[in-house]
Amino acid sequence: MAGSDRPPPRSGQPRPGASRPAPARGASTNPPTSSPASPPRSSPAPSAARTSTTPPGRATTTPPTRTATTPPGRTTTTPPTRGAASSPSIRPPVSSRPQLLEEAAADAGRPKTSLDEVERAMSLLDGRHVDTVRAQRETQAAIAARRAAVEAAERQAIAAQKRAAVARVAGAVLGAIALVAGGWLANQRYRRNVAADAALDPLAAPYLGTAWSAFPRPIWRSRDRIEVTVGPDTCVVALASTAPGSGRLAIERPSGRISAATSTAFCTRAEERLVVSTDGDDQGAVQLLYKESRAVGGNLALPFLTPRPASLPVTETCKVDAFDAWLSAGHGASPLSAAGVAAATSAALDADGFRLVASAPSSRPFAVVPGTADGCFLAFSTVGGEELSLRMVAGQRPLRVAPGSAQGLGWCTHVAQPVTVSRVGTGSIVVYGLGATAAGGTLGLRELAGHAGLGDVPLWVSPGERGWDASAPLLASGVAPVDITLPTDDRPVLHTRVVSLTLVGGHVKPKPDEIDRYACAPSLEPSLPGALCVQSTPLGWETAPGERAGIAESPLPFWMDLMTRVEDRAGLAAELQLLALSRKLSRQHYEATAREGVLEERDGIEVVGREGDDRIIALGILATAPWVLPYTDGPPWTLTGDPYPVDIASGNHLHLVTVPKVAVPPDVRRTVVFRHRAR
Repeated sequence: MAGSDRPPPRSGQPRPGASRPAPARGASTNPPTSSPASPPRSSPAPSAARTSTTPPGRATTTPPTRTATTPPGRTTTTPPTRGAASSPSIRPPVSSRPQLLEEAAADAGRPKTSLDEVERAMSLLDGRHVDTVRAQRETQAAIAARRAAVEAAERQAIAAQKRAAVARVAGAVLGAIALVAGGWLANQRYRRNVAADAALDPLAAPYLGTAWSAFPRPIWRSRDRIEVTVGPDTCVVALASTAPGSGRLAIERPSGRISAATSTAFCTRAEERLVVSTDGDDQGAVQLLYKESRAVGGNLALPFLTPRPASLPVTETCKVDAFDAWLSAGHGASPLSAAGVAAATSAALDADGFRLVASAPSSRPFAVVPGTADGCFLAFSTVGGEELSLRMVAGQRPLRVAPGSAQGLGWCTHVAQPVTVSRVGTGSIVVYGLGATAAGGTLGLRELAGHAGLGDVPLWVSPGERGWDASAPLLASGVAPVDITLPTDDRPVLHTRVVSLTLVGGHVKPKPDEIDRYACAPSLEPSLPGALCVQSTPLGWETAPGERAGIAESPLPFWMDLMTRVEDRAGLAAELQLLALSRKLSRQHYEATAREGVLEERDGIEVVGREGDDRIIALGILATAPWVLPYTDGPPWTLTGDPYPVDIASGNHLHLVTVPKVAVPPDVRRTVVFRHRAR
């Protein structure tokens, strides 16, 4: 209309009533809404928002929206309506324009690639931000990368699970193999240990049966090595098997290494750590047994173990009280045997009243002599001239016989105490004992050793018992115990006629030392163990300073009282011979009697047999020469030889004479009869 106030249409806009061109394929059919009075665009940027101004009083008319059908697989893009604010994802608000400008500027400074240009063009064509397509591409790339990473992780996890499953299967297989192998090895060790125990049990049984104890041996532990801690004062027996094994032993002690074959034993003084092995033989087995040292006797008593270990220590390293306690308990006695003793020696000892009290075979280093009070002993080896030694309580060894120096040794003791006699050699040890009174102490023991063919043997008695030992010859000679005096000083003892001395290395002399007033047998020599002296007048007897000797004094025996006033040296010598005869007959169980059952006759004597008598020995005693008259009904005899016994029965009358005949009036002689009691 020509007169209308409506402005002419803009260039590019269809006229009213003209038909609209069909929308582009894929584009929205809704035209943009605009205001009639919309001003020109202020920015050439296609992404800028368009605004319109509506005059007052006029309404804004929004044309209807046309709906277009989008083919499948195509994306429909709806352009923004003119004069309205764009969607935040499509058109940014006005306030974000500076930011867009900054992004555009930054984008303008970035080097462009063909892909960037394409994505920018696609963003502009779709009316979106220039980086939208690129952002979508990067997002899709990130999603794809994330999906690939997840899939890779899943593949790795699956592979790890497969590997773990394979490892579990392999582990189970290896475990089963190890279990089977371990079981086989354990079974082999068990069988080997059982075999080793079976081989060791017979070796240990004799010791276990005598209160020895075994160190524990767990069944799973190898038998070729034992490591233990042994307490002090303990004895140990180590055993090694020979089937299986070679029987070789190696023992590591703090003092050093010990090697042995099949068995060994030793005792400890302090706590020790021991390592016992089979000395390189892993097929063998070892076992350790232990027992308190006091019950075993220490190292000295180890040779008495049954069975005896193959190897033993050569020195005593344990406390001596353990050995003494073992002796006091009665251990160590061997079966008595006199095998190897010369027949003459054995007969002489038997005749003098000795009896066998101890012995030891050549396999044992010493003989244990049980404690006996008031006894005297002779010890010797069946092989003459071997080294001998005497051991007393607390390890004291007072007597040692060097090889070849003597045939034996002797001692007397007042107190009962077990002792040992050691021998170095191959002979058997034999020990004979006799009561101290019957033997006559060490003085008589020396005489008996000579009579048995042992010669002059060394003798010993403890210093505190030498006075007791000195009184023994007096008792054996027929002196009553009440008549014996043990002087405490060197003053003469009244009425003393007999003096017994125990020297054992000491020196004793009379005071005054007048040779015509006394006689001794044997003579007073420091090397002799003792002597018996007679004196015509009382003398004082003194011991050298610092020395200990035994002195016992008494009058003459009752049956010799006729000789109390003898002063002649020949008479003193006869007194010594009579005392020696009395000791000898006392050992043979003769008893001295005087006057009883005797009738003195001019040419002899008549003796009546008492009940229990089976033989007699008779002699006459004079106060002058010839001093002694030996009686007989057969061959003659003298004091220097063996006496002649005469058989007699109870009630029998025997007439005895001297040969040759000696005419001595009956009133000047005294007859003594030694009677033997029938057993």
